[in-house]
Amino acid sequence: VGIKESFPEGFDREDEILICQIRMKKACFTTKKTNCIYQNGECSCCGFDDTVVHFMCYCDAFCNVRKRIFGSELITEEELDKFSSCKDGMEKIISFLDEVKNVEELRWMAN
Repeated sequence: VGIKESFPEGFDREDEILICQIRMKKACFTTKKTNCIYQNGECSCCGFDDTVVHFMCYCDAFCNVRKRIFGSELITEEELDKFSSCKDGMEKIISFLDEVKNVEELRWMAN
């Protein structure tokens, strides 16, 4: 299944890339990426391991944004997987990333 076949209508290429990165748990907005040993891999907000799961599900810096968009200050990895597999959930993920991007200066490199 190609990338276009796995996304509902209404998502641009950048959104599709971000959702794919979240599904793979390797995103360009975290320091902990495969083969990026030049960075320490710690979250700049709280010092925990900077992973997609930490950023999207647990980082204290984004509890208010998470609660407003997902309905809870914390979400589980399983919930994140469910959000990334349906249109409504994907829209929530993009809204979360857009809002966090506006609030926090991220290492944003989706291309």
